[in-house]
Amino acid sequence: MFGISWPEILLIGIVAVIVIGPKDLPPLMRQAGRLARKGRAMWDELRQHWEDLPNQVGLEDMRREADRLQKKSYAPFLGDAEPPMPEAEAMSGDDALTPNSSKPKAGKKA
Repeated sequence: MFGISWPEILLIGIVAVIVIGPKDLPPLMRQAGRLARKGRAMWDELRQHWEDLPNQVGLEDMRREADRLQKKSYAPFLGDAEPPMPEAEAMSGDDALTPNSSKPKAGKKA
């Protein structure tokens, strides 16, 4: 619980009783409980709205439509071509050369 152990909680309680007073402490604790409950409810509502946001704007539908249109527009050019190799995406550095580049040859100066 926030890195506070039971002896520390007991010490905070004793100091609160001494500083605030035993008569004013229960109403103050009730008010703190209400504020914590209200804050938790607001946080839960915000999180729920954040999770529903992609559904509200239709993001998944737009993504599916874009994929469908992309496949449809490339279909006449690709024909029966195979999909790209998955290991090609993982290549990086000297292994991932662009079509217009080549490895420098040893012994030649640029």
